[in-house]
Amino acid sequence: VKYVKDKSIQQSLRNVPRGVDQKEWEWLVKEQFASETFQARSTRNAANRAKLKMLHHIGSKPIREIIYQKLLYALRSTREDITSLNEENKSLNEENKSLNNRLSTLEDAMKEVLKMREVFKAHQSHVAATTSSFSTE
Repeated sequence: VKYVKDKSIQQSLRNVPRGVDQKEWEWLVKEQFASETFQARSTRNAANRAKLKMLHHIGSKPIREIIYQKLLYALRSTREDITSLNEENKSLNEENKSLNNRLSTLEDAMKEVLKMREVFKAHQSHVAATTSSFSTE
């Protein structure tokens, strides 16, 4: 409690919360909070609270339900991640096929260009040979 924790009795008595009668506050601080049983219980509870792995800010649900929901969320989000990765992989595969088809088309066109180049060279060498046989001497 912020009105008593780590404070002397005199400081706690001066720090009366709103809405609490002065005499009731004195009794609570002197008789209740200062008692040995209360101090022992407070120390034990603080030690137990420090051992908790999950703070109790979960409302009325049991902790096992919260743990189950966290695991279920993790499982579902993992599945969603896998699904989105599969969709991205499928899209990339389709893009890869498209690029391979375009590359194949370009390779075929390049082969045609090279064939035409060879034909053109052969034709030029044939034309050059026939014109050299008709010399104008």
